[in-house]
Amino acid sequence: ALCCLFAVFTASAQNSMKAKIEFEAAESAFADSNYEEALTKLNETEQILGKWTPTVSYLKIKTLDRISNFEAPKNIYNSQLIKEVDAYIAFGAKNPAAIVQEKYKEVYAIEKIISYFKNVEAWRKMPEYMAAKAAEKNDTTQVLILYKKAAGKGNVLAMQLVGRNYLGGW
Repeated sequence: ALCCLFAVFTASAQNSMKAKIEFEAAESAFADSNYEEALTKLNETEQILGKWTPTVSYLKIKTLDRISNFEAPKNIYNSQLIKEVDAYIAFGAKNPAAIVQEKYKEVYAIEKIISYFKNVEAWRKMPEYMAAKAAEKNDTTQVLILYKKAAGKGNVLAMQLVGRNYLGGW
């Protein structure tokens, strides 16, 4: 029995050392702005550990934040960043003592940016906004009316266009 316990401890220590090596390689890749390599190393770290950790997650968030692009909705890293931020924020809410407050603030700021871009996507799909966009090509008399309707429903994109119209005209 003691032999089995020693074997488990040794395997665990080896995995811990391997994970540490991969994490250090990820930190180095991140420092060199090689974000895709950093992400690969972070995923390998998690795989070796066999679990999610806030330390790995934080660096993964910082890495994904560099290579995500919410202005390009089909960017493959966007959904990974959202998932990682959600996991980190949820963990921090349940385990505030296990999270460094400055890191939490950084992740929270990224969460707010993600939220904004989610709103942008919703605003672009708003029927009044879509109708105004379509009317720009054919019926310019309706454009401002439709944008005002969208703006009245909280569409910030429409508000900007209404403001631009009043500032300088179409």
